[in-house]
Amino acid sequence: MSCGLHDVITLESRGVPAALFGTEPFRHEAEEQARALAMPQQTLVEVPHPIQPLAAQQVAAYADELVAEAVARVTARP
Repeated sequence: MSCGLHDVITLESRGVPAALFGTEPFRHEAEEQARALAMPQQTLVEVPHPIQPLAAQQVAAYADELVAEAVARVTARP
């Protein structure tokens, strides 16, 4: 999670919109790291937990549902 958040923050700091996807157990870690890295507005697009045992079709269905949320977040930023 932390590497992904660092990547998202690096992209955002370079003007490239980015979103981090993760599951609920990692939300607190992502929020804390975003605050520590001076980008508290960077929040997690939450995927239901657990995701690892799901079939590819189920993961794709989640992605279809969450892509609109991710796009809204990255396009709403100044």
